[in-house]
Amino acid sequence: MRELNSERPVACAALCGLAIAVIGIVSGGTTFGSGYSEARGLLYGTEHLSVMYPLLKMASMIGSYLPGIPGGIFAPSLSIGAGFGNVLHMVFSDMQLPMLIALAMVGYMAAVTQSPITSFVIVMEMINGHALVISLMATALISSRISSLFAPPLYEALAERYMTPTVPVAEPAAAASEEAATVEDQPTTRSEAKE
Repeated sequence: MRELNSERPVACAALCGLAIAVIGIVSGGTTFGSGYSEARGLLYGTEHLSVMYPLLKMASMIGSYLPGIPGGIFAPSLSIGAGFGNVLHMVFSDMQLPMLIALAMVGYMAAVTQSPITSFVIVMEMINGHALVISLMATALISSRISSLFAPPLYEALAERYMTPTVPVAEPAAAASEEAATVEDQPTTRSEAKE
């Protein structure tokens, strides 16, 4: 995919856009947009989403990042986390749905961004969950730490991706032959340098 993106960026973006559109149609339109309204609806019990929602939203989010233009990390991560919390409620039905959703939101967001404090503060403010402070902090720290075992921090990876120049394949050969020509023209001994 990286080769396609570097060689034909417009085709790559079009392909990713098509994939996102298909995912959106399959999901009934719930994966379009940031997902903020879906997360909020799940928290307040006004939204009922498919079990497949978090996976479809995740695929849609990945499709939007593959062309190389990141945009919107927090709201989609919160939405995917809320979807996972909704799925977890099917397994742990004796637990309160809003609490499970809040913990899943902070856990997923902290794992994606590897910024546990930011994640915990955003979710705590969003749900006004001062009673869950310790649980949210612990979830954020644990998920961030586990994520760091598998992937580098998101912001560092994005910075490295944009700081590393993409060099076409033909260019290094031309640069090497140019460098060889420059070395041949330079004097090799002190006596040649004086002449």
